[in-house]
Amino acid sequence: MEFKPINEWILVEEEEPVTKTLSGIYIPKVVSSKQLIKKCKVLAISDELPAILAEEKRTLSFKVGDTVVHHSQIGIKIDESSEKDRRFFLKYDTVMALYNGDEKNDQS
Repeated sequence: MEFKPINEWILVEEEEPVTKTLSGIYIPKVVSSKQLIKKCKVLAISDELPAILAEEKRTLSFKVGDTVVHHSQIGIKIDESSEKDRRFFLKYDTVMALYNGDEKNDQS
């Protein structure tokens, strides 16, 4: 299924949860599912969003392909019945930060 967000929405895909630290400790699924902050890759941005922001004299801080951070309780999952489909619709202004971290340092 292909989706194209409209108005102030963006389409993101949540990254695979980390299941093991660099030191070899396994992280239970229950723990990783309760994280409040999620990293996601931006898959699509509404075509109307740049014009909407221009009217407000604002600019978009991320682009398609960027990794962003958002609160895990925000967003509308595309397929609630599938654990494999990790795509969400988010309002652009619910993105909290760009993520440019080093994966090696993330899992320790």
